[in-house]
Amino acid sequence: MPFLQVGYKRIFYTDTHPEEGTTPKETFIFTHGLGSTSSYYFPIIPALASAPNNFRCIAYDTTGQGQSPYTQVEQSISTLAKDVIGVLDALKVEKAVMVGHSMGAVVAPFVAADHSDRIVAAILIGPVLPTPEGRKTFEKRIEAVEKGTERSQLPMSMKVTDADPCNQTEWRQWHPQSQLPQPEPSPPHSNTPSSARFSSPKHLLATSPCAES
Repeated sequence: MPFLQVGYKRIFYTDTHPEEGTTPKETFIFTHGLGSTSSYYFPIIPALASAPNNFRCIAYDTTGQGQSPYTQVEQSISTLAKDVIGVLDALKVEKAVMVGHSMGAVVAPFVAADHSDRIVAAILIGPVLPTPEGRKTFEKRIEAVEKGTERSQLPMSMKVTDADPCNQTEWRQWHPQSQLPQPEPSPPHSNTPSSARFSSPKHLLATSPCAES
């Protein structure tokens, strides 16, 4: 399995290129949401990488999620943002379009604002800004994971066909094994960067990239 060493973190990733001999039009880097994995994007990557799009697509599991082991070091939006640049550096990618879903869409503006020379555009899918109320929910979730009780709370009777293709792929990775990520760091209180710091184009999607129109 492909892993990158980004500082003290071991990061699982996939790197999908266009057909051999085809120069990528652009490189996309995909960051998933909290409790999710890079598999969320797998249904759309083949279409993006194939003709006529011909994009290079890099997707990775954030630390403590999916196949990227948790380091027991508390994380923040800032450290997750640094990991994006770390992945690009490790793969020798100078510039990319960043795609973020949910928590990943909270990370993306920080990366775009601080590294406008590297992030040429940002696509934000359903960004969820942490709030004091939301933090309480996540703290309960962390407690359940640490106690091993969250496994029993998974909707085992849910049908994969009830979800859109992106969530179907993610669900298949989790079910029936029901393998949970390591206890998650609580999302930090954070404000989105001032729009004055952005020089990269931004596009906001309020739904799943796999949702039917």
